[in-house]
Order: sequence, then structure tokens, then C-alpha cells
Amino acid sequence: VAGDAGVRLDHALVMYLTLPPHGSDSSHIEFFRRLDASFRQVPGIRAAGVGTTTPLSNNFSGTAFEIPGRAPESNGRPLGGIAQQVTPRYLDATGVHIEEGRGIDDRDVAGAQRAVVINRYMATTLWSHTSAIGRLMKIGDSTWTVVGIASNVHHGGLDEELRYTFYRSVYQAPRDYGVLAVWTSAAPDSMRDVV
Repeated sequence: VAGDAGVRLDHALVMYLTLPPHGSDSSHIEFFRRLDASFRQVPGIRAAGVGTTTPLSNNFSGTAFEIPGRAPESNGRPLGGIAQQVTPRYLDATGVHIEEGRGIDDRDVAGAQRAVVINRYMATTLWSHTSAIGRLMKIGDSTWTVVGIASNVHHGGLDEELRYTFYRSVYQAPRDYGVLAVWTSAAPDSMRDVV
């Protein structure tokens, strides 16, 4: 791949997961917690985590959001970005770097302050004259606090423009599906059966 995708391309495995559609948010959260805990114990796995979509897959959709106090866009359209619901080690597993603040971690659970990590492109575009850390975003009916800024990732092709991307904990914004990303120390083919 020519260019910088913004993610790890070596020693990587990816697997799509779908949970039973009629499960509760709490059952989905418990599944992802058990999965996360089990992968922390497996020899040969450096990091593993679940996200909503895979970088470079061109398989994503936009999620509308608002910035409290920001004037509406001149085109009349809402702001939108790629929303990733992730487990705490997803960014490590995919090679996305935290450039400022912190990543999604074990503190980001139901009942805690709603934390969101945004990509550098979003931070410099929407908060060009100040730090985005501590700023607020409204996604649906909930307000989220920016706790970190991540490196940029291409979700479409390398020739496509960057898009706003934001990461929230799957424990605060549950989903019934995901993409498991695994960073291995051994050759990925040798780890398939383990995963």
C-alpha cells in the first residue's frame, strides 16, 4: 500500500463479530468485557480490541453530531463523522496513536463521564485556535467530552480525503456487532486458530 494508512498493516488479523440481535445492551457489554479480558491472557497477542469498522475497508457510515455553541454550517447540513465504538485496546491493536490527551480506556464505562477521542483532522478543523481537549460534542441526545486526539486514519482509500472520526467506548455506547482487530507478535497465519 502506497502512502500512510494511519494504521498497522503488519502482524494484523481482523474478524467480524455479530452478537444476537435481541440481546440487551448489558449482555453486549458483558460479552465485549469477557472477550477483552480473554485476549489479554493469550500468548502471542500484543493487543486486541473491537471497533465498529475496519480502516481502509470503505465500510462506514456517517453519524451526525453537534458542537454546542458552534454556528450551523453554511451549507445547512449537520456535522457528521465516522463513529467508532471501541474496546479499550482497539487503538493499540490497530496502531492508532494518541497524540494528545488519552485514549479510550478501562475508566470509560456506563455511569462515568462520557469520553470521546477525536482524530487530528477533526481537532484542527473544528478547534483550529484552541485545544480540543475538554471540549464538548453532542451525539444523539448525549453530551460527550473530548479526552484525547488520535492520529488520522484512512477508512476509505488512501486517495480519499480524511473524514472526521471519533472513538467512544463500547461500554458507554454499546453495539451488537464489531470488528475484532488483533496485533500479533507471531505470524498472523499461525494465530488464526488461537483467535
